[in-house]
Amino acid sequence: MTTFHTVMSNGLVPTLNVSIDFTNAPTNATRVWTDVTTDVRSLNYTLSGRNDVLATTSTGSLSMTLSNKSGNYDPSNTNGAYTVAHGYLGVRQFLYIQVQGQWSGTAYNRWTGCIESWDVSWPSAGKDNIVSVTASDVLQILNNFDLGGNDLPEESTGARVATVCALIPALPCTNTPGRSYCVDSGTLTPGMSAMSHLQQVESTENGRLFADGGGTINFQDRYWRVFNSTTVQGTIGDAAGEIRYTPTADLASNTSNLWNHAVINPTPSPGESGLGTAIADNTASQTAYFPRTIQKTYLTDNLYDCIDAAQWLVQIYGTPKPKLPAIQLLPSQNTSLWPAVLGLNNSDLVTFKRRPSYGGTISSNMYIEQVAETIIPGTDWQTTVQMLPVLDYPGVSLWILGTAALGSTTALAY
Repeated sequence: MTTFHTVMSNGLVPTLNVSIDFTNAPTNATRVWTDVTTDVRSLNYTLSGRNDVLATTSTGSLSMTLSNKSGNYDPSNTNGAYTVAHGYLGVRQFLYIQVQGQWSGTAYNRWTGCIESWDVSWPSAGKDNIVSVTASDVLQILNNFDLGGNDLPEESTGARVATVCALIPALPCTNTPGRSYCVDSGTLTPGMSAMSHLQQVESTENGRLFADGGGTINFQDRYWRVFNSTTVQGTIGDAAGEIRYTPTADLASNTSNLWNHAVINPTPSPGESGLGTAIADNTASQTAYFPRTIQKTYLTDNLYDCIDAAQWLVQIYGTPKPKLPAIQLLPSQNTSLWPAVLGLNNSDLVTFKRRPSYGGTISSNMYIEQVAETIIPGTDWQTTVQMLPVLDYPGVSLWILGTAALGSTTALAY
């Protein structure tokens, strides 16, 4: 059970807990947490995610400043509290770290990963002693793992994620089966990282790969959201009862994701050739905006799957759509909404509302794609979310007979 230490909380922000496992190597699935919260001066982190539906997932990161007046966080201090002499592993790289927030007695996992650096410094002309800590989430473990020499069988995208994660000791993973299939890889050459390979799997599926706040790798196929994320978890808006946000949220409409000519190359399995190339065009969009080409290579030898994906791409992205930047939430203005904010995870469904001065209400359902937080314990807790429209996701904009117009408000999924 985690003990939460209140650091002179102003009552407007959650209670913070930061814990480090000084006891177990990261390849050991057991975690023994040591609470270091009272030494935390500042903390900021970004969970793994993406800022564009066609982008691959980026690794999450953390930066933290610890008070080191005790000397306990100096890796060179042989008399520190967490040294081998005291039964610990010592202050070293690749120790697990976990961040949690608590509100009204409920704890929320916010970030989990492995420490990469401890930088000791003595500011204020040597009168102070701090340690700057950096860490990456568990996707970085994939990034450092070489798949060279492995021959991965033909299997669904979800099974491929599970196969790769199983090669790495004590790496928790949860996945859906997947709608597409990956080819037999043949014997992979050295230098192919597990992260790069799974990013290709993510792209092939048009799904989602990310590490959650508890340190588990999640893989969601392209239909996961349509079946599992259908309840709105909160309304982000500018009216009473809504989660307020900074007033600088801009709705940008540009050509960054305007594609009307798609070229997708399948990947042959060992000994296979002559698969062809999937090509799809949105001629109406090309007339309006000139041809704009998107090209991809999928880890499947199923040309028909590639054709379906190409047709979906040009249908969805043949017309420019407004996009929100990352926006900062302001739950401190209505603290009863903190549970909704602390509960937000990648793929959660929210509603965004904006009421312009010229009248009317802009309202759009969005998926959470990435969460970042900056924390001064007990004083300030800033949450920033990256959201993307529901209509930009495969499998969600399904054509329902009698309720929508195909090609106008919805598009066929694949």
